[in-house]
Amino acid sequence: MSIIRNVDLTLETIVSSSNLIVQVQTVEPYEERIPITSDSNSALPDFIKKGLIFRVKRILKNASENSIPELIKVPNENWKRYLSQHKERYANGPSKSFTVNSYKSKVSSMNDADILFLNRSLDNFSLTAHSSYESLDSLKIIEEIINL
Repeated sequence: MSIIRNVDLTLETIVSSSNLIVQVQTVEPYEERIPITSDSNSALPDFIKKGLIFRVKRILKNASENSIPELIKVPNENWKRYLSQHKERYANGPSKSFTVNSYKSKVSSMNDADILFLNRSLDNFSLTAHSSYESLDSLKIIEEIINL
């Protein structure tokens, strides 16, 4: 059984830990099937990676300075942990411990977010921490932290 440890992060920490911060508009949900294999070659259910597609309206921080596409796919938070748990359940994968970085956002879900705090690796985007998104109400504070 997986062990999960939570670590609460401040807005300042989220801003400094994110290599990409963008103002966005939600476009639509997406799903991606990830095949699961086992040593026994038996058929296992695919893992369904879910997330949202966003239109990038404005780039607030881009540490890599690489160009950002107009539309980005952002998987639901902690999808890698869910993939590991899926493998543990269906493919007798090893049980793992996880540390989950969390941010207490005023926004109830990623679907309602105006600002995303992301980490980018090549063309893959992921939330910096659980609930690492905000509304436009926090824009001024975020810009101040970025410009420190």
